[in-house]
Amino acid sequence: MFLGRNTVVLVGAGPGDPGLLTVRGQQLLREADCVVYDYLADESILELCGPETELIDVGKRPDRPLLQEEINDILVACASKYNLTVRLKGGDPFLFGRGGEEADLLRASGIAYDVVPGVTSALAVPAYAGVPVTYRGVSNKVVILTGHKIGGTHADIDFDALVAIDATIVILMGVANRAFLAERLIEAGMDPMTPVAAIRLGSRPEQKTVRTTLGALGATALKSPATIVVGKVADLNVDFFENRPLFGRRVAILRASQDSIKVADAVTSLGARPTIFEAISFDFNEEALATLSNVVEVTRDFQTLLLTSKRAVLALMKSIDDLRSLAGVKILVVGRETARTLEGYKVKADLVGSAGAVEVIQDAIRDFGGDLGIVLYPCSSKVSSSRLDRLNEELSGTLRTLVSYEVTQNIPTGDDLELILGTDALLVYSPSQAEVLPPSFYGSYQGVIVAVGGTTNEKLNELGATNVVVASRPSDDDVLAALVGAL
Repeated sequence: MFLGRNTVVLVGAGPGDPGLLTVRGQQLLREADCVVYDYLADESILELCGPETELIDVGKRPDRPLLQEEINDILVACASKYNLTVRLKGGDPFLFGRGGEEADLLRASGIAYDVVPGVTSALAVPAYAGVPVTYRGVSNKVVILTGHKIGGTHADIDFDALVAIDATIVILMGVANRAFLAERLIEAGMDPMTPVAAIRLGSRPEQKTVRTTLGALGATALKSPATIVVGKVADLNVDFFENRPLFGRRVAILRASQDSIKVADAVTSLGARPTIFEAISFDFNEEALATLSNVVEVTRDFQTLLLTSKRAVLALMKSIDDLRSLAGVKILVVGRETARTLEGYKVKADLVGSAGAVEVIQDAIRDFGGDLGIVLYPCSSKVSSSRLDRLNEELSGTLRTLVSYEVTQNIPTGDDLELILGTDALLVYSPSQAEVLPPSFYGSYQGVIVAVGGTTNEKLNELGATNVVVASRPSDDDVLAALVGAL
């Protein structure tokens, strides 16, 4: 995206759900040299930024009342220093976000600027609570107010006119002044029994909706940030968010981060808050790859190839120069993800198993008439001994194991361990991932643990884990079904 040099772009981050950030906003964050950001309902949005991007937090908090003039100075300084500065603001920059003021400043300072509108909380948050701000026959007008006092008063609001037009009223930043606003609306003639919906942390898994009336609003316990909807539509409830099967739950995923994106997105779509902890990392050892290359391309003293993970496929493909080396070899894989990785190299498996390594061997013995010959198994440095024992038992000694990639365990400590301990569910995909948490953790953990596969379950039992459910197959659908069923 070409915007010219030394440009500042005002970008709306949306109401909280990272999925509501616009496509253009995502692209700009990835390209930005510097991001100057306000308080964000979900700071995971910042993970889109590159590792070299400078992040400057200018969010206003009770303990840090940053002046707008100070923010203006920061923007001017960043514009002179960086090619692309993103000014990231919650919701939409031009709706009670001072985006217009900042655009005026940039123009007056001779700084090139652009604007990317955002999804405003005034409309999106009520929708996430099942409140349509307009509804035929109920309300065909919407008024959006800020609850902040300007110059110490609300003198700029004509409450009589506001009540007279009979519109849905959406109040942003109004929790602190809700009693005063309700009182003035009632004084202007609005019925004290007018329905009110107050939505805290809207569009996030932590969302909480409180239904009350205008007369009771001042005495209703509310915490910021909240969006307040006043009007007949607040009695409606076309909920699609808070009734999701995992709404409000916190789910920890012990897995390599690049493998966790799809399941984390699925957990989010079910209403939960996922936390990914990169329990293990992978490395391809040159010596191991050279050994694998020699076996596959030179000695060729095996008849069947067993691939149980996409890392095994990657190790194989890094080690060979000619796919014709695999001609005549039966290829058995475990899991659709492994099969898809293999197919990315234009190679199709002879058999795709959906359970585990032992089960795919049993299926192959049945389907291919019993004799698989020598079975080459490129595996990780952390392959479980119980899996090897069971494979050797099935294959009567014809298994040839070759460690082809290294697995390093990343042990969580301190805040990371506390974060995982506070979740409602934990997804564990392998025995090596289960081992990164100490036995003392499993003795204290109160949530549900989803073990992916029998060997993972065995390791968890060995470590003293309780309240474990097993996803017998490694597919995301099976893991999520087990998770939803357990919670």
